[in-house]
Amino acid sequence: MGAALLFCLLWPFQPVAADTLYVTDRLAAELYPAPRAAGKPIQLLPTGTTLQVLTQQNGFVRVRTADGDEGWIARQQLQEDMPAQVLLLSLAQQHERTTRELDLTRRQLAEQTRAAQQNHQVSRSWWMFFAVLVSLVTGFILGIMWLDWRIRERHGGFRL
Repeated sequence: MGAALLFCLLWPFQPVAADTLYVTDRLAAELYPAPRAAGKPIQLLPTGTTLQVLTQQNGFVRVRTADGDEGWIARQQLQEDMPAQVLLLSLAQQHERTTRELDLTRRQLAEQTRAAQQNHQVSRSWWMFFAVLVSLVTGFILGIMWLDWRIRERHGGFRL
């Protein structure tokens, strides 16, 4: 009896053998003039077509396309989320734009870095020129002072 009770408790958790199914993203929905899937469709709408919902009736939805065409489409062919195929294309375009912006920003940064380095080198060149000029002037003045000292030493403290 205990085994039967255990079997009854665990029976709902038994694994069920089932095939794995995947929903295809490749779909062309048919737009009909009336709320039924009969007759010739007005238009075939590819995956990702944006539609404005006007009304719903008997599992069909009256919609308006971006071009202004109106018609009926089966509700099961519509979804609220953007299809993966369209989303992937959108994200790929966004990635491409972002990559171009990143490359442009990198080039601008490299140009600014080069310009800053050139400015630093020019600035450093001016400082070097100034330092050499000060050294020369200081050397000239010290040379004159030394020469004056030697002349005064030789002539008993008098300048000639």
